[in-house]
Amino acid sequence: MQPIRWLVVLCLVCATPPASLQSEEPSSFDSRAARAIDQLLSDHFNPDEPGATIIVVRDGETVFRGAYGLANMELQVAMEPDMVLRIASLSKQFTATGILILAETGQLSLDDTLDKHLPEYPTHGHRITIRHLLTHTSGIPDIYANPQWQDVKRDDLPPDAVIALFEDEPLEFPPGEQFKYVNSGYFLLGQIIEAVTGKTYEQVLQKNIFEPLGMETTQTEPVYRIIPRRASGYNFVEGEFIRCGFLNMDHIQGPGNLRSTVDDLAKWDAALYTERLLPAASLEMMWTPNTLANGESTHYGFGMGIGELEGHRMIAHRGNINGFDAYGLRLPDSRIYVALLMNHGNPEVGSGDLTKRVAKLLLDDVR
Repeated sequence: MQPIRWLVVLCLVCATPPASLQSEEPSSFDSRAARAIDQLLSDHFNPDEPGATIIVVRDGETVFRGAYGLANMELQVAMEPDMVLRIASLSKQFTATGILILAETGQLSLDDTLDKHLPEYPTHGHRITIRHLLTHTSGIPDIYANPQWQDVKRDDLPPDAVIALFEDEPLEFPPGEQFKYVNSGYFLLGQIIEAVTGKTYEQVLQKNIFEPLGMETTQTEPVYRIIPRRASGYNFVEGEFIRCGFLNMDHIQGPGNLRSTVDDLAKWDAALYTERLLPAASLEMMWTPNTLANGESTHYGFGMGIGELEGHRMIAHRGNINGFDAYGLRLPDSRIYVALLMNHGNPEVGSGDLTKRVAKLLLDDVR
């Protein structure tokens, strides 16, 4: 059976659109950009292989929204724009926002030490703060590089058993002196959220972020939860796609256990131009590069990376986990946002490169 490729391009005129496509208001963008984006993605995603969903927003207007490839290879189910995919490390910006909201309400301080909220955690005589955890400067080693975790990543483990896999490892450097991207710190931030509030990580994020923004599909992924519209994940091994192996997502609560849609991520981006969640000063901390003790910039804020794209300030993050690859990119000065969620880990089709190329097409279109 030939799979159907869903595509909604707001500024592309279709002579006879399928009845299943909802009509959309025309975009203010010239259709040249939409055609170029569609061509770029069509070249990278085959209709009979795992694919992707994408949304492109400028000045608060959705100018492109589409889906490519298959959401499920076994059942030959086509990907559709509203399907739910793992966003992996894009979760970190939501964890960071959860922490900042607690700081804003006086329930914690970013300069609180780790052992103030998790007293059982051994800091080995070092002063490790929440700020260190947020900025990947704590020196705590990465749990997911630990061979012991590879042996238990499918198991049901309580949080303290996950922490036990790395808590006794020596720090790789004194806190604040180096930058090393690790997931352990964000796992601990998730536990701090629960310790401070007495509620689950998901309950806190739902109440403080997802519900206020109307992000109805964004959620954690407990092992046995039924998630409507969930896309399956695949890896590319020795020239062919295989189903991704099972991973207990509770092990990555905080650094990467959220699922979402491109529509919800667009709502998230829109909120970051407002003070609906946090005052402007707190939001600014998220995309202000952290400075090490020696004065060197890390090019990373709180759950977000900071850089440039063709001279434009760029705030972006990749999420990569078995079977899924995601990228969210903001060009705040141009008010451009692109979110690309892929349900495969094909190294030949990187989410970051594609997302940046899409953003460049928009920049070229308005020059």
